[in-house]
Amino acid sequence: MKVLNLSRRLDAQILANTVIELSDGSQVNFLYEVHGLKSFRSEYRIAKKIRWLGQRSPCCPWSEFTRAKNLLGAPKISRTFR
Repeated sequence: MKVLNLSRRLDAQILANTVIELSDGSQVNFLYEVHGLKSFRSEYRIAKKIRWLGQRSPCCPWSEFTRAKNLLGAPKISRTFR
């Protein structure tokens, strides 16, 4: 609920429990729980810094998602989704 409460304070439109739309039309999808990844601190250390909406934001490397999926035996993720 913290994410949705923050979204309300930002006047974002809540489209679903995991999706909001910001005032500029940008949609943000949230994952509340991700299995197979390391701790937040570990993942944050190796995160790549990308420029997104004029801000430098940490982004988990694609290799960490595929590693986590492989550990869990989940279906492969399409590489076009990056």
